[in-house]
Parts: sequence; C-alpha cells; structure tokens
Amino acid sequence: MSEMAPLESRYAGASVARADLLVRLCKRQALISFDQILLRELQILRAGILETDLRSVYSYTGDWFPENAVDILPVSWLEGIREFDVGARQQGHNRETRRKLKKQFFKNGRPTNVMSGMLEKRQFDLDEFLQKYPMRENDALVLAGYVAGRATCAQAQEAFLASLRDPSWMIRWYYNHSNKLSSFTDWVRGSSSSIVEMIEQVSEDALILKGDAEKLRETGSELGISPLFPAIDKLWWLKQQDQLVAHLAKQLASRLFEISLEDRTSSDVDRLAPGFSTCIRVLHSSIWESVGPSARNPKPSDWADTLHALYAPYVDIFRTDSYMARIIQEKTHKYGTTIVAKIEDLAEQIEVRLED
Repeated sequence: MSEMAPLESRYAGASVARADLLVRLCKRQALISFDQILLRELQILRAGILETDLRSVYSYTGDWFPENAVDILPVSWLEGIREFDVGARQQGHNRETRRKLKKQFFKNGRPTNVMSGMLEKRQFDLDEFLQKYPMRENDALVLAGYVAGRATCAQAQEAFLASLRDPSWMIRWYYNHSNKLSSFTDWVRGSSSSIVEMIEQVSEDALILKGDAEKLRETGSELGISPLFPAIDKLWWLKQQDQLVAHLAKQLASRLFEISLEDRTSSDVDRLAPGFSTCIRVLHSSIWESVGPSARNPKPSDWADTLHALYAPYVDIFRTDSYMARIIQEKTHKYGTTIVAKIEDLAEQIEVRLED
C-alpha cells in the first residue's frame, strides 16, 4: 500500500487507478504478510517436512497486513484502566482509593453505567481520529461506539480491519495523510530506515575488511610470506552466504518464536524456508555489489526490494527493478519463478504461463 501511494499530488489519479486495478484483478486475494510467512516457514523447517499445499501463504479475505495490526488501535480497556490509574495516582489517591474508583467506573474490564454516561458526554473528534487512523467513516463510528461503551472490542477491531481490506479506499487515505505522523504511517513504514542504515553500515564494514585483507596480502607478498588471510572476493563472499542463511534462521527461530533449529543446514533452509532463504541471499549478494570491484551505493529501496523477494518462491512471475532482477533470478531459479525486470514484458510472461 505504501509503495502504491503517490509521492506528489499530480500522480494521485494514476495511483488511485492502480489501486482500483488491483482490486479488479485480485479482489480480496492477497499474500499474507511476511512476518506470518516467516513463522510458517520456520515451523516447517523445525518439522523437517515440506508442506505441499502452498495455499496457506494466501489470504482470500484481503488480510495483507500483519497479524497484530489491531495493536496500533487504542481499543483496549486495559489501556484505559491503566491511564485511569495513572491519573488517579497523579492526583495523590492512595492504592485503596484507586481500587474503589476503578470498582465504581469499571466492572470486569468493562465500563459501568456511570462510566458509560461520562463517556457518552465525551466528544469524539471524528476528523482528528481519521487523521491518525485509516478508517472509513462508518467504521470509525463503530470505534466511537466502543469508546462510549456501545460496541465491543471485537467489533471495533473488526471495523478497523474492514477498512484495511479495502485497497481502493486505503490508497486515497494514504495519499491524504502520508506526510502526517501517526501510529499507522509509522507502522506501515516500519523499520525500513533503520534497516537501510544497517545495510549501509555492513557495506562500509565489509569494504574496510576487504581493504585491510588486501593490505595484509600485499605486505605478506612483499616479505615473501604466504597469505594468512583469504582474498575477500566474490567467491569468498558467496561461501559465507550458506553459513549466514543457516545461522540467521537458527537465531530468528530461537529469539522470535522459541523454535530450535540446531541441526538444520543451509540446504534445509533453501528447501523448507524458501522465502527466508531468498530474502537473506538477495540481501547478502546485494551488499557485495556495494563493496565489489565496481561498488554501487545502496539505495533506500534496496531493503524493500529484498523484503519483497521473500514472496518470489511462492509466485509464478515476480516483477522487480532491473538491478534486483538479476540477483533475485539467480536465487529463485531453483523454485521455477520467472523474474521480470521491465513492466512491458509482464503481459507476455503471463501469456506464456497461461499456455503451459
């Protein structure tokens, strides 16, 4: 959604048209978010059995967003109770008094009639809310009902997700609010900027390492000493890739999902976690392009392209830019994916696939 959003007002019409075309072509069918695919792949990797039914990576209800999407909405009564407790604490009330106040205004985590009456009188600024959260007006009114105690938390969450499942409307909202700070825009953009900084730092470190190694080899050659450090060339770099793929899979599985993959090899990762393997291998090879003989400065879009490559093994045709096309094709050839670098070649490749 963020990539389809127009960067300038003059592109708004084209962006909306693209979103409308997306809806016409795909309706509510989508690939699930990368975090859910990652978890699924690591679970399969732990089991050691390749799942033949790949439909589990698809959503037929338009759920393109992460599973925890509703976490960015302030719809938890527990959060309200916490804020209520903080307010009472700031007013100097002791623990016993705060407990009595909570009992008066909340029961079983829900507002009492007294609290509901207070909330009914509280003004719900719809315009201000819609500036922060991408909800259609009718859906936002459901949240207003939740704030006033007239709707359940589940209804409020479902109203929010219903808005997210509407790409045509989402793209219009994103255009109107992309430059404003909000929980949603921060969530959509995620940690891309920090990841790009990491990529740049790794590139710089690799370049320094490469230079130091070359100096050591030159010095050793002048002194007639056999090189103690291997040449950091493309062949050496690619050899490290297998170790990196297996190591990162084990680290992520353990730290994020408490999954043990101690006995898994890079070949296992390639076979059982193709999206993760592709993502890491594309990133690793792309970094080499920034430290190799004809170094290329990494671009902010490199991380997004690398992340998107996670989906490549799950589709017949994958469209990317010219720079990434060569790298991704090299990593996904074994999965039978066709990589298309130019959009004008896309229709032809679709026809070829339909004829097979």
